[in-house]
Amino acid sequence: FDLVTGMADYRKRLLALSEQLDTCMHENVSFKLNDGKRVGNYNLAKCRSVTDSSDAIFAQVLGLSSVMADIELMYAQVVKTDFSSYDSVEE
Repeated sequence: FDLVTGMADYRKRLLALSEQLDTCMHENVSFKLNDGKRVGNYNLAKCRSVTDSSDAIFAQVLGLSSVMADIELMYAQVVKTDFSSYDSVEE
């Protein structure tokens, strides 16, 4: 499967989503104390509306749209990140 050729029709949609994701990530910078140092990270959980849209596009391209509900269920069962220990920081 040639992913580049297969993605040609979806390029504009993904480029628009990449801009939205960049903005969302910068709005959701989080810091956590690690060995006495503040370590920054992007809280992508707060960008789910954008990442879910891009996931749906990739699923369509790869022929996985019919199993997205199963993927979402697995995600909910596997990802157990506790974000309460993170501090969001505004720019």
